[in-house]
Order: sequence, then structure tokens, then C-alpha cells
Amino acid sequence: MMNQSAGTPNSILAVGAHPDDIEYGCGGYLQRFENVTGVVVTDGGNGRGADSEKRIEELEHSAKLLNYNLIRLGMEDTRVDTTALILHFDKLIESLKPGMILFHHGDDTHQDHRAVADAMVSACRSYPGNMFAYATPSSRRFEPSAFVELSNEEWKVKLEAIHAHVSQRKNPYLRNDVLQIQFLKWSTMYYRGRPVPVEPFVLLRSIMSKKGE
Repeated sequence: MMNQSAGTPNSILAVGAHPDDIEYGCGGYLQRFENVTGVVVTDGGNGRGADSEKRIEELEHSAKLLNYNLIRLGMEDTRVDTTALILHFDKLIESLKPGMILFHHGDDTHQDHRAVADAMVSACRSYPGNMFAYATPSSRRFEPSAFVELSNEEWKVKLEAIHAHVSQRKNPYLRNDVLQIQFLKWSTMYYRGRPVPVEPFVLLRSIMSKKGE
């Protein structure tokens, strides 16, 4: 299991630009923790199958499936203000004091994903904890260094959470057969592990506390 450091024990902060980003990127791993806050920056109102009210309903359902505390920032889809986002993240980190933060990989074809990554790196300039980046279908040049092997139950619930976003099911990368291939490849290609679904992460920072702390 990926280690936590400073902050509230077993407290996780997961951040996604849109509804379903957290589910896709780290929805399996989050099931191992009881104290999880999921921050979703936009309501996805300008994307495919866009209907903000519908997407909010889907998001609330998937958050319940994964048992995380949902915070919606309500920023405009595709037009995220990075400076304003830094201020939001500063306040959240100070308030929640998470032991680990999970968010978008910075090299991505979607501008909102890049904005989240850039803003979080800035907001974490004084954060003494562990930071990991996850992948989404629009990630580029993603070279993971940490891998979470999912149990059958974790994989099942992850898929349920992804498919709770009914408006997005027409996207080919969310088909069950494609998801199976995508998440199996990390174990079989990257470290020749068991052929099980794996969530990959890039370690951005890891703090090892002094002995006795």
C-alpha cells in the first residue's frame, strides 16, 4: 500500500476536474480508506452528453458507491481559472490536513486536467505529505512508479462507480472490455505481475518523517 505521511491518519484527498475522473483514476484504491474527501472542480456541463444537472446526479451516486465525502467547486467546465483554483486548494489542504493527495497527471490533452495538476502543485508548495498523480484516458507520457493491485470486489465497485455516469457510457474508453484491457496492462506490461486490474500512479512527493515521529 502507498504510504501516507503528515496529516490526519488515513485521510485522503482525491481531486478530479470532472465527474467520473476520480472514479476512473483512483476509484479502486479509495475503497481502502474510511476518511476520503473527493473534490470535483466542474460539473462537466460542456462535455459530451453534457447536462450539468444529470452529471451532478450521477456524481452524487458514484460518490456514495465509493463512500467518499463529495465537495463540488462548481467552476466552469473547460474554463477553469487556475489562480482561483489554487486558493480553493490552499483552503482545503489547510482545513482537511490530508495524509495523501491524489490528482491528475499534469501532461494531459484536456485543459481542465492540466489546470488541476498545476494548481495542486502550487497549493502543495508547503504541504508535508505524499502526492500521487493518476491517469485518465486523456493523459499523455504517463510513466507510473506506483501500482495498486485491485481485488475482485474493488474492481467490481470501481466499474459500478464509473458506469454510474450513464451520460458518459457512449465513450468507447468506458466500455467494460476496454477498461479491462486498460487496467490489466499496467501489471502485465510494466512489472510483469499477476494479470489483475491495477491502478497506476506517478509518485510526485514522498515524505519520510524522522524516526519516532
